[in-house]
Amino acid sequence: MGERVSNRGIDSLKDRIVNISLEVGTIMYAIAFAISFSNVPNYFNQLNYIANSIVLAIVFSVAIFRKRINLKIKSSILIFALIAAVSLHVAWLGIYSEYMPLIIMVPFFSILAFNIRKTIIVFASTILIIVILGTLHIGGYLKLEEHDLNRYKHIQTWLMALIILAFVSVSILIILSQFNKAFTFLVGDLEQKNKELAFSEQSYREIFNSSSDAIFKLDHNGQIEDVNDAMLSMYGYTKDEIKDITWEKLSGTDDENFFKEASKAFQQSKKYESVVFECLARKKNGDIFWIEVSMKTAVILGEEKILSIVRNIDEKKKTQLQLDEYRNRLEDLVQDRTAALYRANDELTRINGNLHYQKEELKIALNELNEAHDKLLKSEKMATLGVLAAGIAHEVNSPLQYIQGGALGIEAYFEKHYNTIPEDVKSLLDSINEGVNRSADIVASLNQFSRQKQEKTDAVNIHQIIDNCLTILGNKIKYKVDIEKHFQRDDIIVSGNEGQLHQVIINILTNAIQAMHNEGKINIQTKLKDNKAELIFTDNGEGIKPEDLSKLTEPFFTTKPSGEGTGLGLSISQKIIEEHKGQILFDSTLGKGTTVTIILPL
Repeated sequence: MGERVSNRGIDSLKDRIVNISLEVGTIMYAIAFAISFSNVPNYFNQLNYIANSIVLAIVFSVAIFRKRINLKIKSSILIFALIAAVSLHVAWLGIYSEYMPLIIMVPFFSILAFNIRKTIIVFASTILIIVILGTLHIGGYLKLEEHDLNRYKHIQTWLMALIILAFVSVSILIILSQFNKAFTFLVGDLEQKNKELAFSEQSYREIFNSSSDAIFKLDHNGQIEDVNDAMLSMYGYTKDEIKDITWEKLSGTDDENFFKEASKAFQQSKKYESVVFECLARKKNGDIFWIEVSMKTAVILGEEKILSIVRNIDEKKKTQLQLDEYRNRLEDLVQDRTAALYRANDELTRINGNLHYQKEELKIALNELNEAHDKLLKSEKMATLGVLAAGIAHEVNSPLQYIQGGALGIEAYFEKHYNTIPEDVKSLLDSINEGVNRSADIVASLNQFSRQKQEKTDAVNIHQIIDNCLTILGNKIKYKVDIEKHFQRDDIIVSGNEGQLHQVIINILTNAIQAMHNEGKINIQTKLKDNKAELIFTDNGEGIKPEDLSKLTEPFFTTKPSGEGTGLGLSISQKIIEEHKGQILFDSTLGKGTTVTIILPL
C-alpha cells in the first residue's frame, strides 16, 4: 500500500513538472517565434516558419488542456515539439542553430514519462536526426545562404539564443527544484516511517515475546527465521540453536502422511487461508507432547511472512483421549444394553401380541355373549308379547263376532220387513263391517309374535292403504288435525301384507294425532327413489327427546302417560316393516314435531 502511495506521489510530481515546463516553454517559444517573425522578410525561411507555427500551435493547445491530458501523452507531445523545432532549425542553419541546446531537454522530459530504455531510444533517435542533418550540410545537400549568417549581426538572433538558453536553464531549474522538494519530503517521510517502523518493530517484538503460545516466523520456503521466548521455553532450545533446528527435529512422529498434510497446510496458509491442525511435537530432551498449530500469512514490517502459532494442548488432548476411550466403552455398553433391551422388547412384543390376540378373542366372546343375552332378552320379551297378543286376540275376537252378528241381524231385519236397506243405513253397515274386518286383521297381526311369519306376496296399493287408514281414524282427525297429502302421481304398488301395512300406518298416524294436544297438522308424502317407495309422515306435535329416539321401537317403551299406551305399537310396526325388507326411520325435534319415514322395496 505504501509503495502504491509513493508511486502516485511521484506520478503527481512528474505531471506537475511537465505542466510547469509546458507553461514556461509555451511562453518562451511564443516570444522566440515572435522575434523570429519580426525578421521574416530578411532571414526566415517560409517553410520553416510554417512548420514552427504548427509546432507552436500544438504546444499551445497542449498547454491549455494540460490538466485533462495524460502524462505520457503530454510528455510525448512536448518531446515531439522539441525534436521538431530543433530539427527544422538545424536543417536551416546547421551548426549555427541556436536551438541546439533544446536537445538537452529531450531526455529530461522522456524520463518523466517513460522508462530508461525508452528514454535512451528517444534520445539516441534525436542525436541520430541531428547527425543526419549535419551530414547533409557537410555533404552540401543542405546549403547555408549568406543572409542566413548575417542574421547573427542582429539583436533578435541573440535574444532568441538567450531565450532558448533561459528555457533550458529554467526547465532544468524547475525539474531540479521539484525533485529537490520531493526528495526533501521523501527524506522526511522516510525518517518518520523509520521511527514508526522502529516503534512498530519494538511493539511487534514485545507482543511477539509476550505471547504464552510458541510463535514461529517463517519465510515462504518454510525456513524458520525467528521464534519467541515461549517457543524456547516450550521446546527447551536456546536462541543460538534455532538456526540449526529442522521440522523433523520438532516433529513427534515419523509418519510420511503427516509431513504431506503439514506441507499441504503450509501451502494453504501462503494463500492467506487460516489453517489449524493438531499433531505430536518433540522437545529437545525427546519428550513427546500434543500441540495445536495455527498457520496464516501475515504482513510484518512490510513483508509477507508465515506465522505459525503453536499451543501446548497435551493435558487437554490426553483428557480428550481418555474421554474418547470412556465414550467408546460407554457406547459398547450402551450397544450391549440396547441389544438386550431390543431382545426384551421383542419378547414383550410377542407376549403383548398374544395378550392382544387373547383380548380380541375375549372381546369377540363377550360380544357374542352380549348378543346372545340381547337375543335371549328379546326372545323372552317376544314370548311374553306373544302370550299377551294371543290372549288379546282371543278376547277381542269375541266382541268382534257380536258386532259382526249384530250387523248381519240388522241387514236381515231390513230385508225381511222392508225388502231393501236404505242407503244411509247400508253405508253405516258397510263401515261397521269394514271396521270389524280391519279389527280382525289387526288381531290377526298380533299373532305374528307367537307364530311363524306369514307370506308377504300381495300386490298392495300404498295410496289406498293410507286413505283407508284416514277413513278409520276419521273421528279422531275431525275438528283437530289438518291432513295434507302429497302423493306420487302414479300409484305405488309394493309386494306385502295389506293388513299388516294398515296396522303400521294406523300406529304412526295415531301417535302423530296423540302428539298434538290442540289443533295440528300432519303432512303425508309419498315418492319413488332408487327403486324404493318412501312414505314420509310429518307432524307438528310436541316432538320426542333425543335420548328417547333410540328406544322408540323397544317393546313396552312409551312416552305417553300411564294408562294411555302399551309401548307395543312401534315395536310391532318395526317388526312388520323389517319382514317386508324395509326400514322405518325416526327424526324429531322437541317442541317442533316428528318425522317418520318408511322405506319399502317396490
